[in-house]
Amino acid sequence: MDISSIIYHHLKNNKQVSATTLCNFLIEEHGFTSKTFSTGRPKLYVDVVSYLEELHHRGTINAISRDQVDCIYEVNETDKLNIKQEEAENKEKLQVKKEEEHEEELQLSLF
Repeated sequence: MDISSIIYHHLKNNKQVSATTLCNFLIEEHGFTSKTFSTGRPKLYVDVVSYLEELHHRGTINAISRDQVDCIYEVNETDKLNIKQEEAENKEKLQVKKEEEHEEELQLSLF
């Protein structure tokens, strides 16, 4: 299952979502990389927030709080049914990004 599908199911089943909590869920339950920045924040956080911000700009989710500590969003009930359509549109984009990261990791491991 790719990241967009997992996020879709998470949003479908949860009214609110924290980017940090979502990252931890992806790492612990779905085996995504646990690599972190020097600050301790998961490197996955950037991709998760980017995707959530895209959903926010489309009106699918509302931003409750966005600061240096975390970003918290709430699913817009009127758009809850549209999440699947948006997930399908972004599925390919996120899969390509994941493949690029994998290729980068392979390249780095050669040295």
